[in-house]
Formats: sequence, C-alpha cells, structure tokens
Amino acid sequence: GGEERLEVHVLKPVGTLNGRRLSVDVIARIRPEVKFNSVNELTSQIARDAARAGELLGTANPLP
Repeated sequence: GGEERLEVHVLKPVGTLNGRRLSVDVIARIRPEVKFNSVNELTSQIARDAARAGELLGTANPLP
C-alpha cells in the first residue's frame, strides 16, 4: 500500500504554520479529487468547497 495524503485548507487566519505539526479531525469528505481545466474553475470550486465546509461545521461564512 501507498502512503495516504490529505489536503487541508485553513479557512481562517491562525498565524504562521510553517514547520508546525497539526492535528486534523476529519469531519467529512467534501468531494473526490478533481482535475481542473483552468485556474478559474479551481478557484470557483474552492469557494464552493469552503461554503460546504461552513455548512458542515455550522459556520455561515468560513472565509474571512
């Protein structure tokens, strides 16, 4: 078996995280991995993902 990887987006500023170890609780998988055809498609999907994360976490607007 290969190494599993997880992509995490920090939705609110928390200061510098470089070199720090993080603990992450997985609440839900928002969507499967997708290859995007443009930066615009990617940024639009990130906004939808952030909104969905806010719904799952009970936060109306998770982005600052």
